[in-house]
Amino acid sequence: MSDDMTITGTFHAGAGVTMRLATERSVYRYRLPITDLPEIELPEGARVLSVGPPRDGRDELDLWALVSPGAPLRRRTFRVAGTGHPVPIDPGAFLGSVTTHGGDLVWHVWAVA
Repeated sequence: MSDDMTITGTFHAGAGVTMRLATERSVYRYRLPITDLPEIELPEGARVLSVGPPRDGRDELDLWALVSPGAPLRRRTFRVAGTGHPVPIDPGAFLGSVTTHGGDLVWHVWAVA
């Protein structure tokens, strides 16, 4: 079963026992600081969907993730580097590039852990 499926329903386990299974998820927005290795807390099992420019002009990026609300939080590390800035040979899983300041700055984002 894929982890991006939503399953809800009532299941009968026999002998009058009914179990309810609900694995619904939601998309939440998080703020990602523009530093070399920002860390943010996301619910355990969160799947990052995309990154984008801040909606309110902050010096941060927006990050959207598919999460299970109420799951325990887990600290996640990302890498943010501007165009031309050095990065390791394997910087992590690439998430996307984002422009800020009217397109004057371009940031590239990877999930590290």
